[in-house]
Amino acid sequence: MLSWLIARRHRWLSLAATFAMAASFASNANGDDRAEITEAVTKYVKAIYGRDFRAAYEQLSSADRRLKDVHSYSRERGEFRDFILNTARAVARGVEVNLLEQRVAPERATVKAKVTVPDAEKLTGLLLDWDGERLERLNPAERKLLLETIERRQRDKTIAMVSTEETFELVKETSGWKIFLNWAAGVKLTFQPAIQRSTPVEMKIDQQDVTSRAGQIFRVAMKIKNNGKEVLSTRIGHLVEPQDLRDYLDLVDCGFILPLRLQPGKEEQFVTTYLLRGTLPDQVRQLSVTYAVTATPMEAVKP
Repeated sequence: MLSWLIARRHRWLSLAATFAMAASFASNANGDDRAEITEAVTKYVKAIYGRDFRAAYEQLSSADRRLKDVHSYSRERGEFRDFILNTARAVARGVEVNLLEQRVAPERATVKAKVTVPDAEKLTGLLLDWDGERLERLNPAERKLLLETIERRQRDKTIAMVSTEETFELVKETSGWKIFLNWAAGVKLTFQPAIQRSTPVEMKIDQQDVTSRAGQIFRVAMKIKNNGKEVLSTRIGHLVEPQDLRDYLDLVDCGFILPLRLQPGKEEQFVTTYLLRGTLPDQVRQLSVTYAVTATPMEAVKP
């Protein structure tokens, strides 16, 4: 799993992803394909970096676009508008994409690229902490000066950059190469309990594997039983992996946020409701949730 969170405060660009390199792609790209693929990936990364999600949407495959319209896509991800969008676009012009590996079939491609982008965290001073309201209050002269400063620093190469290696899947359509996110496959979520052997609690999850999509609500049902002879105060924690994606899985409703009082020999059923946020990075395909169970006899629990 590659996880890229360039800006801590704004989660500026997250291209966290897991990709399978398809063995069936046996040939390297020819010159034309390589140039077109590089252009498609560059446009996509620049748009994502600049939170210009309408532009990013234009680079997606028709198969993906059939599942979500541009308005939903850009709204869920929190697009920039007005002058902050112009500013972000200006910064995004510094994005560079260089293909390292490519496997191309007649209409499919998987490419590995070195992606270099401006370090948004280090631009917060110049760009007023990426505060849209503050940027919007700038007068025309101040706006012009800011954009000129960005352009000059790009030209002088004085903007700090960060690099990572990312993998992209693409499909060739009549309009050219497009990013293939395979939204139809959804996101696979796995659920499992973690209980120490010495803890007399049993958890059975009705469906351990769930497939959902960003922006959708889903439910997980489970049964919890106290196999011991004492009343137990039981706590159940949620551990999401990868940890840097935990904020994209919202716990909408849960019956065991507070400690449970489990009677000996009794089984109870719970249903937990989750929301997979629409802002989930495009390439994420899998998350796992572990229910960490701890239990203490009630008589040992201090009031």
